[in-house]
Amino acid sequence: MNLLDEHWIPVRRASGERLWIAPHQITDGVEHDPIVALDAVRPDFNGALIQFLIGLVQTAWARAGKSFERETMLWEPPSPESLKEYFAPLKEAFELDGHGPRFMQDVSVARDPDRIEKSISSQLIDAPGEETRRSNTDHFLKAGLTEQLCSDCAAAALLTIQTNSPKGGRGILVSLRGGGPLTTLIKFMPADALPAALWRDIASNILPSHSFLPPESGTPDQAHQIFPWLGIPEKLAPTATVQPLDVHPAQVFWGMPRRLWLDSTKTQIGGCECCGRADKTLLTTVYSRPDGLRYEGPWRHPLSPYYEKARGQWLCVHPQPGGLGYTYWLGAVLGGMVNRTRVIRARVVEAHLHSTTSRGTFALWAFGYDMSDAKARCWYEATYPLFDIDQADRLAQEVVAQLVQWLIAGSSAGVDYLKNAVRDVLFDPASQRAWGLDQRKKVNAHLRVVENAFWSRTERAFFDHVEQAVRLARTDAATALNASQNLRERWLQNLETAVRRLFDEFAASGDVESCHPERLGEAYRALMGQLRGEKIHEALGLLKLDRLAGARRTGRSKGGSSRRKRGAPEGEVAP
Repeated sequence: MNLLDEHWIPVRRASGERLWIAPHQITDGVEHDPIVALDAVRPDFNGALIQFLIGLVQTAWARAGKSFERETMLWEPPSPESLKEYFAPLKEAFELDGHGPRFMQDVSVARDPDRIEKSISSQLIDAPGEETRRSNTDHFLKAGLTEQLCSDCAAAALLTIQTNSPKGGRGILVSLRGGGPLTTLIKFMPADALPAALWRDIASNILPSHSFLPPESGTPDQAHQIFPWLGIPEKLAPTATVQPLDVHPAQVFWGMPRRLWLDSTKTQIGGCECCGRADKTLLTTVYSRPDGLRYEGPWRHPLSPYYEKARGQWLCVHPQPGGLGYTYWLGAVLGGMVNRTRVIRARVVEAHLHSTTSRGTFALWAFGYDMSDAKARCWYEATYPLFDIDQADRLAQEVVAQLVQWLIAGSSAGVDYLKNAVRDVLFDPASQRAWGLDQRKKVNAHLRVVENAFWSRTERAFFDHVEQAVRLARTDAATALNASQNLRERWLQNLETAVRRLFDEFAASGDVESCHPERLGEAYRALMGQLRGEKIHEALGLLKLDRLAGARRTGRSKGGSSRRKRGAPEGEVAP
């Protein structure tokens, strides 16, 4: 089974038809009934498959030495026949079975007498682990429900585990981006004149050749330097440290941190327990060995944002409990300082925002696992708007970033006040000091529902305010911060309304006795005081500007000196 020839990728056409295609068929019927989306039964499969297709196109064009003309490719897609020609030189790397090198598998494991035999379900990231099975704590995802996978689903599972590889104990290495990375992609938004097409989502995330490849003389170009499984065991040790300069840049898409081998000899015919299709050849067993490729050094995956953990040390951003709320927007779209941490946006986002695309509307598609070591806590997805900010106008970008930081800081303060108020109603404040760790975890899990509701209810209004902030910055960036005071005051009013409604919903619903009227009244008064207090005003930059405005009226600051920033125009208050 070769993954470049086989019809193994589930997709959906604009007409609603569901089918399985080979990679080169992604542009099939693009004029009359285009393929508009991936349609796997698992969202993490869809996330891995879109990265597979992006990586395949990026790699094929790089290997062919061709420039990917994004503006042309978006609106005039190559035919399936053309794509097949581009992909053909890569075929040897995409064999899923057979006795030779296999896609994302280590052939040395097949011959290793100490190999470990596991169920095929172990390749599903959210499947219960051995410890969970032994302790019988697989309450929500029961063991034994997905023990047989068709070849198509097995290939998707293999791709997903290698792309997202989380920690899994001694000798289980994480992916090139760490366990469960956040992926951010440019997504084409359809309109009447420009219908949806999966190809446009792929083409929007292909980097220009001059950006993707280093100078020609320094690029390792052997096949095994792109697809590491082609170099095992002759050219690549089973355990090796891989630095970016050691391999071709395209290996970012084809990392292989785990040593795995699908057993294609123990098969049977039946219904796949993942996709549900009948009369399929089913795989039941996978073999593994500890260790694999250890990715170290200054890797930067083009599809993920990074943050600076220490000076010069950059790590991939990972989803956290609570979902991909709008707090992620600033770092993912603009980058810069976010909560006192420097963030750089994904390279594909950077390239898109600096592109000259003259047609269509685009958004940001973000997704990934929230992992706690080997445990998958949740899969998150979100789509964020992209606004028209002149990338050449650095001041406008900085102004928008500052305004968004103020809005998010106000939201963070508001949701903290809300959670504290709900907690003090539902749980006796006097007893909270005596809580142990387990009790605190249970309460925090309960309050996370409140927090998620807050981010969800305020998201639309937030992006409305961001759009207004962008318009202010485009009109006159030099005075936009002062001119934005009304915008931030309106945002504070939005926060107060949302918090009051959520407080009523989570703390004041039910019969009077269960609501603890005394605690309810005290918590409400404290909540209203905080929403109108100094700290949330300061978080929104309102208190600071109010003080500066007062100082300007008297001509002196608190310390007795002028507050006009050096170099700022006369009469303008510096941010």
